[in-house]
Amino acid sequence: MSIYINNENRENLLEKITQIDLTTKVPAEETERQYYYMAKARMHVQALTEELGRVPTCCVTTFGCQMNVEPVTA
Repeated sequence: MSIYINNENRENLLEKITQIDLTTKVPAEETERQYYYMAKARMHVQALTEELGRVPTCCVTTFGCQMNVEPVTA
């Protein structure tokens, strides 16, 4: 299975993210801004990995879409 984000394959996306300079100002253009924050998140996860001595994990629990709930009226 191939993974594509913004029409980029995984390898190209990871290459772009690793080349981002986090010491510069946050980009104004939306796609570049997303890549900037992806790079920043990778930096934080790497720091947490070193602090914990293991790769951090997470669990997301959702309860479905609430768009079908009728509004409550008084």
